[in-house]
Amino acid sequence: MSVAAARNGAFAAIRGDGSLETKRLAPMDSPTDGDAATAFRSLRNVQRVQATESAFAAILGDGSVVAWYAPGPEDTYADDRAAGNYTQLKEQLQDVHHVQASLRAFAAIKGDGSVVTWGHPTFGGDSRKVEKQLTDVCQIQATASAFAAIRKDGSVVTWGNPEDGGDSRKVKRRLVEVQQIQATFQAFAAIRKNGTVVSWGDLCDDSKVRSQLTHVRQIQASSEAFAALKEDGSVVTWGGEGEARICKAVKEQLKDLGSALL
Repeated sequence: MSVAAARNGAFAAIRGDGSLETKRLAPMDSPTDGDAATAFRSLRNVQRVQATESAFAAILGDGSVVAWYAPGPEDTYADDRAAGNYTQLKEQLQDVHHVQASLRAFAAIKGDGSVVTWGHPTFGGDSRKVEKQLTDVCQIQATASAFAAIRKDGSVVTWGNPEDGGDSRKVKRRLVEVQQIQATFQAFAAIRKNGTVVSWGDLCDDSKVRSQLTHVRQIQASSEAFAALKEDGSVVTWGGEGEARICKAVKEQLKDLGSALL
C-alpha cells in the first residue's frame, strides 16, 4: 500500500487493487469538503498519489490526473484551494508519469518530458518564467516552496521561492551532469556524475565540508540537514545548526556504512 499524507492530518492510501482510501485524523471543516473527499474514494487504477499541505493529486493508470482539496479545521489559507483546483489544466494533464508536491503546489512530468504546474504561485505553482527550459525532464524534487527539475542532459531548472532553492543562479555553472537531487524543507543538494555535490537554498552552507563531498553515492535529507554517503562507506553531513550538532556527536560511528542509506 502506498500512502501520501497532507500536513493537516488528511491522508490518501492506494490499496493493492488500485482503489483509493482517504481519511482524516481530524474532522472535515465542512460537509462539502467531506463529500468531495468521499467521491475520490471511488477512484480505480490509481498508480501514485502526492500531497501538498491540504490537497492531493493522483495519477491514474491511463496517465490522467485527479486532484482534490482536503482542508483541515485549522486551515486558514483560502488560496490553498488553488492547489487542488486544476480544472483548467485537465486537458494538459494527460500521459503523466510523475507528480511532485511542494507545500502548496504540484508539478507533473509528462511522457514527452514537459512539465505542468498548478497551485499557489509563490510555492512553485507558476513555472511560466522557465517554461521553455522545462523540456526532456526526467526527475523533479521539491522543497517547501520551490521545485528543481533534472533534464536528460544533466542540467537543472529551478523555480518557486528563491530563498527555498527556486533561484539556482549562483551555482548554475556547477549544475551540470546532475544525476540525483534531494531536498530539505528549504534547500536542494545535487549529486553530479563525478561524485561531487552542489547545494543551494537556505540553511545549506556546505563550505566547511565541500572538500569532503567527493565520491558521493547517495544523499538523504531531513527537514534541515543533508547526509551524503560516500563510496568508502563514510558519511558527510551539513545543514541546520541543530541537526549538524547531533550529527557531529555521532561522527565516529558514521563509518563503513556501505549501503545503509540506500
